[in-house]
Amino acid sequence: MHEDILEAIETTDRKMLYITPDKIIIAKLESFTSYVVTQPLPLLGYVDVYAKEKERLGKLSPEAILTADKKNFAIPYSEITRLEMSKGFLGSKVKITIGVNKYQFKLRNINEYYKCMSALKPVLEDKLTVS
Repeated sequence: MHEDILEAIETTDRKMLYITPDKIIIAKLESFTSYVVTQPLPLLGYVDVYAKEKERLGKLSPEAILTADKKNFAIPYSEITRLEMSKGFLGSKVKITIGVNKYQFKLRNINEYYKCMSALKPVLEDKLTVS
C-alpha cells in the first residue's frame, strides 16, 4: 500500500475507500459488465482481475488513484458533516454526509468495518455516530 494511504476498505459494490490523512478517496474497481464484454471467457478470470485491480490501485498515490478513473472522487474530512457507522447481522455500513449529499457504502465484511473505524475515529470522532 502507498505510504500516503492509511487504510484500504473494500465495499460490496466494487468500490474501495482509501483513507488518507486528510480525505477519503472513493475508487471504482472494474465492473463485472465491462469485464464480460471485453473477455472471451469472462467468468474464468474475473476474480483474478478484480484482485489485481485492487492491488494495482493500492500501489498508487492518492492523486494517481483519483485520476485512474473519471468516477473516482475524494471527500475531504473538512467537508464531512456527519459520519455514521453501523454493524449488524446483514452487514456493516458507512454513511458519509456532506451538507445535503449522502454517500452510503456497505462494507465487504466485519474486518473492513474495524479497519474503517480504527482509521476514521481518531480524525472524525466529533462527527462520528456508531450504531
